[in-house]
Amino acid sequence: MKAFIYLLLFFTTIFWSVFGQNDSVKNKSVEIVFINGKTYYIHIVSQNETLEQIALAYEVSERDLLLVNRELVMGVHAGQAIKIPVLEGERTGLQVDSFIYHKVKKRQTLYFISKKYKVDIAEIIEYNPAVRDGLSVGDVLKIPRAIETDNVLKNENGLEYIYHIVRKNESLYSIAKQYDVDIEEIQKINKGLIWDVSLGQKIKIPKIVDKLKVNRDTFAESLIYTDENKFNAEYPCKEYTYDNEQFKIAVLLPFQTDRNTIIDTSKLEKGDIKFYKNTARIIEFYEGILLAVDTLRRMGLKIELNVYDTKKSEKTLREILNSEGFSETDLIIGPAYTSNLKIAAEFAKLHEINIVSPFSRSSSLLRFNPWLFQARPNKEVGYENLAQYVAIYYDQNILVYHNGMKNELDETKIFRRKLVDAVSFNKGIETVNYKEIDCSDRNAAGIEATLSVDNDNIIFVPTKNEAFVTELISKLNPLTEKYKILLFGLPEWSGFKNIEQEMFHKFQVHIFDYNYIDYSRYDVKNFVSKFREIYKNEPGNLAFQGYDIARYFLDNLEKSGAQFHNCIPKNPLFPRIKGLGLDIDFQRKDKSGGFLNYAAFILQYTKDYEFVKINTNFRKTYFYQKEWEKEEKKEHNNTKKSDKNTDDETDEGDWTKDW
Repeated sequence: MKAFIYLLLFFTTIFWSVFGQNDSVKNKSVEIVFINGKTYYIHIVSQNETLEQIALAYEVSERDLLLVNRELVMGVHAGQAIKIPVLEGERTGLQVDSFIYHKVKKRQTLYFISKKYKVDIAEIIEYNPAVRDGLSVGDVLKIPRAIETDNVLKNENGLEYIYHIVRKNESLYSIAKQYDVDIEEIQKINKGLIWDVSLGQKIKIPKIVDKLKVNRDTFAESLIYTDENKFNAEYPCKEYTYDNEQFKIAVLLPFQTDRNTIIDTSKLEKGDIKFYKNTARIIEFYEGILLAVDTLRRMGLKIELNVYDTKKSEKTLREILNSEGFSETDLIIGPAYTSNLKIAAEFAKLHEINIVSPFSRSSSLLRFNPWLFQARPNKEVGYENLAQYVAIYYDQNILVYHNGMKNELDETKIFRRKLVDAVSFNKGIETVNYKEIDCSDRNAAGIEATLSVDNDNIIFVPTKNEAFVTELISKLNPLTEKYKILLFGLPEWSGFKNIEQEMFHKFQVHIFDYNYIDYSRYDVKNFVSKFREIYKNEPGNLAFQGYDIARYFLDNLEKSGAQFHNCIPKNPLFPRIKGLGLDIDFQRKDKSGGFLNYAAFILQYTKDYEFVKINTNFRKTYFYQKEWEKEEKKEHNNTKKSDKNTDDETDEGDWTKDW
């Protein structure tokens, strides 16, 4: 029987979680009564009203209602009269629009609430002293309204101003200082205002600048992200035991369901079906995720997997992120495109959700976002590993052959810096036998003149140009009988089509890469067998990576809970996690940012016609230590330069070209 609806197999789980609830309450009371010296509203319950709706309507917590109406533990019913405690601010005549009343939801923290309403944590605690002991779901917090610097108005004299609502303990002097204006200027546009201001009073503030807003954002940012040890000091890895709870996982990928139709898998297996752009690769990656989810479910982990089609639309992504319940997600995998990833990463940071970037090579988003994980190592990591390996030959003849093009000169500069640092650190010397050669117009004799008979010739060619590599190898080939040559190249070389593989093995070509699959491994064989059984197809690299990424994070959720980022080992001797194709070694990119995968490989074409991974783990020595010894200012400058020069290569249209 032909197997139809191939895409339907995957897309039946792609959905929008949109739930609604009517929070309106009929006949809300406005009359205040006094009972035993305390102030209450008396509310008469209408048909179908719930305790939650009543609490929200009066901006109090359900706990507050239960404390003064003990009979509510038996439930509410139509016609019932219940007492509603009047908030302190209302009793003192404080204007209602001076505050926002926020009901605490699952996973929300004081930091999240302070960022949401743009107020300091200290102010929230001032008006809600009970939160010093922690937040509880359902608590209603009284949040002082942030001062809006965007709503600039004009008065009758053409002067710009906004309204400021006076808060507790504020004086005219403190308000003037806060806005960096003179007291006289405030008095001038507020007729009758001399010195005294009262709680809740609305006054005009002239000549508004953005200084206050900047200071507030800076303060909120510094609450967590400026102390290098904040997460391990104040938020240590807590002891956690999985107790049969369900974790909510969101997968955000561009399936392009609006551009792909129902597929006949018999045609798919023959190669007659073409998906829209990168959809086939996305499906392959997703298939790997599904196998990991299935594995963990069979091991007893409860998983709610929600899959969303982001298309290539920022609007679609924002609608997904803002859908009801999405902020309660425990882990986000995706999105694929850089523009969408930036939006999702900011959302995850605001809501304190761990998020995984599966494809991007740019590390710029990791800075100041401790919830972001970048699964693919950036180019700096690859060059670091390559330089560490080449540093072994520091006393030999190390050469860099390039064609004089700007991009290759940039690559050469990065390698030179990494190599000098590596030799200096490992060998304690400041010099290395190293030369850079422009081979764009050199003939065979000119290239031979750069080689050494007495030493090994370690040649690195930082180019993706297959024609240049082909010509260079043809010039070097006759020289192998006289000179010992080891050739090093870029990951793209493994995809060259017009160079005989025999030449790579003859020169024992070494490349650095981030993905390697050893098909002789037992677990790899099992994966391939399972993949064939379920999907009737051969797994590609992205299938292995989807499995490795999902398996790693699901394992961590089970082991350490939703706050597993606090439990990532910082010990440089801790071994990397060996996946089926992608090794994982997450460390913070800088002292206050997210996690970068530092696991890269050195791969070699051997004379025995094998393509093997060389077992190295340079983070245990040089790389790990150097990353954490950098000063904050130097790290910031280097990050900006490296991101600009080497990281931001993920094109919106070809993010999978190197995978």
